[in-house]
Amino acid sequence: MSDIKKPTMIIVSDDIRRDSHAALVYFLKVKVIHLYRLARYGDMTKEDFKNTVQYKNSFDLYNKLIELKPDIIQGPEPYASRAAFFNSLAVLKYYQKYKIPFFFPMFENVTAENKFGKILGKFMKWYLSKYAKAAKTIIVLNKGAQMNLRQVHIKSEKIKPMIWGTWGIDEKEFYPNKKIKLKNPTLLFVGRVEAQKGIYTIIRALRLARQNIPNLKLKVVGFGSLVEKISNEPSVEYVGLVKNKNIPKYYQQAWITVSPSIATKIWAEQVGMVNIQSIACGTPIISTYSGAIPQYIPDKKVGILIKEGDYKILAKNIEKLILNDKLREKLSNQGVEYAKKHYLVCDNIKKGEEFVLELLKDNYVGKNR
Repeated sequence: MSDIKKPTMIIVSDDIRRDSHAALVYFLKVKVIHLYRLARYGDMTKEDFKNTVQYKNSFDLYNKLIELKPDIIQGPEPYASRAAFFNSLAVLKYYQKYKIPFFFPMFENVTAENKFGKILGKFMKWYLSKYAKAAKTIIVLNKGAQMNLRQVHIKSEKIKPMIWGTWGIDEKEFYPNKKIKLKNPTLLFVGRVEAQKGIYTIIRALRLARQNIPNLKLKVVGFGSLVEKISNEPSVEYVGLVKNKNIPKYYQQAWITVSPSIATKIWAEQVGMVNIQSIACGTPIISTYSGAIPQYIPDKKVGILIKEGDYKILAKNIEKLILNDKLREKLSNQGVEYAKKHYLVCDNIKKGEEFVLELLKDNYVGKNR
């Protein structure tokens, strides 16, 4: 099918990153153009930037929409950030003038009052209601996001639970590789090195678990304000920031991935992609009943979920998995199968593409735009 016959969908992002963009190549029936303002992660290759257009601000975004003449737009989630809010205004204005349908994904699972404060939160709820009612539909990535929409009286038939934006894993990159598994027991942490990601819980658990497993080590991949503090631990290897395309090997090498997130008043895990990437590589995870994690990771089937902040329970379960090869292998195999069943990008994008085509039935007539 040529591009002339394909409807054009524009995806609006503020900050583009490879793990959410590279998967777009699997769209076959819809031409996708990704509009972005920043690429701060530095993990996009020259090839990755194909079918992208950079804009300067929300005014420039509006003009780019006029130039590109999309058939449908995936707008930004207004709760995501200040930039996302202003970009959503540009999308809404474009819709109001040109009547081109738009939809948006909703990740945010804390209330507007908690995230923005009482006064600004009230305004954001009013705006979300206006924006959502204008949208063709809203995709929700977790139960908390669905709750936020119901709070502003969006009808359930307009809300679509599905995987979107955080597409899952590409099995060409994320797969088990036992040949490079490290000989010594090694834990892996991937993400922001911050308290809410459970880094203090990990360090305390590591110290405790090493009493019974003296050669236990922890690799830390990521960045954050607590890097200096954790780097002083003798049993910790700080790797630093790793580009998305190079990260699978760290999962493949590790025995267990630990991601004991702790929800705060203004933040909670919205999906937990580290967990999904890890199980796809055959590495069991120990995470927490935090935010949306239990909605994506079934406890005791692909890993273990524990109470937030409990370093003693974390240490106990680290020892349990490290010392029990049979259990670790079982969770590893079940994790790979679960990831293949639920989180393959090619499958999720195929579902997403059919969803977009359904939205376009009454709007797109296949003309050469």
